[in-house]
Amino acid sequence: MAPFSIAMGAGMSVRKAKAGDVDEIIACIQAAYEGYRQAGIALPPVADGVAEDVRDNQVWVWEQAGDIAGVLIAVAGAENWHLANLAVDPAYAGRGLAKALLARMEDAAHAFGVTNLALTTHIAMPDNVTIYTRLGWIETGREGNKVFMARRLGDATKE
Repeated sequence: MAPFSIAMGAGMSVRKAKAGDVDEIIACIQAAYEGYRQAGIALPPVADGVAEDVRDNQVWVWEQAGDIAGVLIAVAGAENWHLANLAVDPAYAGRGLAKALLARMEDAAHAFGVTNLALTTHIAMPDNVTIYTRLGWIETGREGNKVFMARRLGDATKE
């Protein structure tokens, strides 16, 4: 599958997160998951450890006019990367932010020679499974309230 191409207008960018972004990243994640919490879905603490993630993992933000509208957190291993969190503020939903963030992660993983991506989503979030499936991910299993998915990248080469 070819990399995604998202046209970004003025004031929009996908960039690596910085330590100064932590509070705004947490607010974005909390906003993204609020609807699920209100629906009574028991989620793990999805915004915990953001400062450590920015320091230790691969974290990108979609910045729109100075505001963080989306975030992707990936835990990078030598051969496999795990998508730990992908969150888009509902005020910015439907604009391709998640797709752009996933593309940035895939490009970075590919550059590091990584060929396998994985994620875990919640069984009470079937829209996530549908979206990831459309983007080339496959479901690899279920356990309890978890849905496991994977995506293989082609011909990765280390730089």
